[in-house]
Amino acid sequence: MSVHPVTQPGGPQRPDPTDLLIAIEEASQEPIQPEYVEGLILVPPQPDHELKHNAAAFELSSRLRSAGFALAGLGNGYRVGLGDGRTVALLIPDFYVLRREPTDLDEAYRAARKGWYPIDMLALAGEVTSGNHETDTGPKLRAYATAGVPCAFSCTARRAVPTSTRTPCPFRTHPPTATTGPSPPSN
Repeated sequence: MSVHPVTQPGGPQRPDPTDLLIAIEEASQEPIQPEYVEGLILVPPQPDHELKHNAAAFELSSRLRSAGFALAGLGNGYRVGLGDGRTVALLIPDFYVLRREPTDLDEAYRAARKGWYPIDMLALAGEVTSGNHETDTGPKLRAYATAGVPCAFSCTARRAVPTSTRTPCPFRTHPPTATTGPSPPSN
């Protein structure tokens, strides 16, 4: 019995989502940052919404840093994988707070996964909605929750500053650390 190189027992072999995203980026005439979640490839909207969206994400990241969240940032991608090596999601939060500085192991993971860090580095993931609100509040938030990211929320970018949050962050129940910042005053 032989197995065709493109198929496996039980059905055709699917290409790795990372390779699909790389191919889409290379084929695009404009710079894009596609994501993969719940079996869908998500390509963010281009110029019409990007200015307000990016300004809001930058503003939130800056405010988080000013509030003492030293590991707040934007622009990195994070991978949700299964124990068997399959990729479940590839997400680029609009802004985030890391649990820790990237270690040598995290950097090796990123190199092996073609630029995607492990999702367990995230303490907080935020999405700014400016185009498809359902995508940012549905599949992405579900993926963050499934991956165990402690705090994931979305906000709306109607102006350059976000106007609302989606879900509360659980930092109230945790003591402050270098990566989570100060706890709110107790009552």
